[in-house]
Amino acid sequence: MNKPLFKGMRVLSCALVLVLLIGCVPYFMSRAQTVADLREEKAALEAKIASLESKKNALSGDLSDQKAKKEAIDEQIELKKQQIALNDSMIYELNVQINENQTAISNSEKEIADREDSIKARFAALQERLRVVSKTGNMSLLQMLFDTDNYVDYLLKSKLMKTIAANDEKLIHELEIEIEEINKVKQKLVAKRKDLDSQKESLETVRKEADADKEELEALSNEAEHLMKDLQSDIHYYNNQNNATEDQIAAMEAEIQEILNRSSGSNNEAYLGGKMYWPSRDCFIVTDTFGWRMLSGSSNFHKGIDIACSGSAYGKDIVAADDGIVIYANRYDSWGSGYGYYVMVDHGINGAGQRIVTVYAHMSAVYVSEGQRVTGGSTQLGAIGNTGWSYGSHLHFEVRVDGSPVDPLSCGYVSPP
Repeated sequence: MNKPLFKGMRVLSCALVLVLLIGCVPYFMSRAQTVADLREEKAALEAKIASLESKKNALSGDLSDQKAKKEAIDEQIELKKQQIALNDSMIYELNVQINENQTAISNSEKEIADREDSIKARFAALQERLRVVSKTGNMSLLQMLFDTDNYVDYLLKSKLMKTIAANDEKLIHELEIEIEEINKVKQKLVAKRKDLDSQKESLETVRKEADADKEELEALSNEAEHLMKDLQSDIHYYNNQNNATEDQIAAMEAEIQEILNRSSGSNNEAYLGGKMYWPSRDCFIVTDTFGWRMLSGSSNFHKGIDIACSGSAYGKDIVAADDGIVIYANRYDSWGSGYGYYVMVDHGINGAGQRIVTVYAHMSAVYVSEGQRVTGGSTQLGAIGNTGWSYGSHLHFEVRVDGSPVDPLSCGYVSPP
């Protein structure tokens, strides 16, 4: 009895609480991160999302799988939110870079305009001086001497001509250097404009990615919402099944108690105590123990132990755990209130005046009849099966003291060979 009635069921917690995780999670980004860093981080998130998508698609319709699928979707939603935050950070970084580039371009354009205005002004002054000189003709020093009234006047005029020539030559050289520098600034400006165009293209790409990510987030949120509704419907279904199971357990216990009451006094021999025989000569693996356990989403009390083999247990022998008299042998009803085909053996009264009875359930066949005397470790009661409320072939074995189930292992009645 260690498995639920429905093969698709799996063990769930007592209280299944699912919360749709679509709240805002702050995702702060350092200004020091570059767009390249952000793109690398985003690529890692995309890989995680793809992995979760594969995991989600691999899940079946089982309730526990649906829960896992819901968790995978929730994780995808959180990763998608981080991805959107990265998009926003990249958009911010690109806008900062674009603004910086635009400012730099504007400053360069202003600098070029100012320097070109300065060049124009100085070039105009040069042109004016050259026009003045040209009006006097190509005056030589000898001509200046003839046209000069005195020696002092000659020296002054000669020095002035040399100064004008030297200043003009210096100005022309400065203008050449200035024009070269302006050309270099213009070349840098062309590169900055290319960078700006590239950044604007990147910004447009990231904005499109951000829009796509937001659409995917909405789709994931819708998927999570639909799955939540499906889960709630499944939980309602399983809760109904649990209630039905509890009713079956109660009916089964009532049936056993009725059998015990009916057969009371059928075996008043002394039960000598000591270790009983292991109830199978072929199967020795305990797959479920005595006590509280989770079954089909709710806790219930397992009244015995479950025994199976390393291979298939179906058809393997079930023997009487001790000498006694068969007080019940269900060989007609394969459901048997959940126990399927099962047998009860009365082993008599112990030293404390308590009746000791063993129960063998989920048999594939019953070989004994009510009232038959059996020998411990020798009489084959039937064969291991999968009838009743069971999943997988196994033997459910109980020891009852005055009708109440006790742990066959910890109370020392049996131990695996």
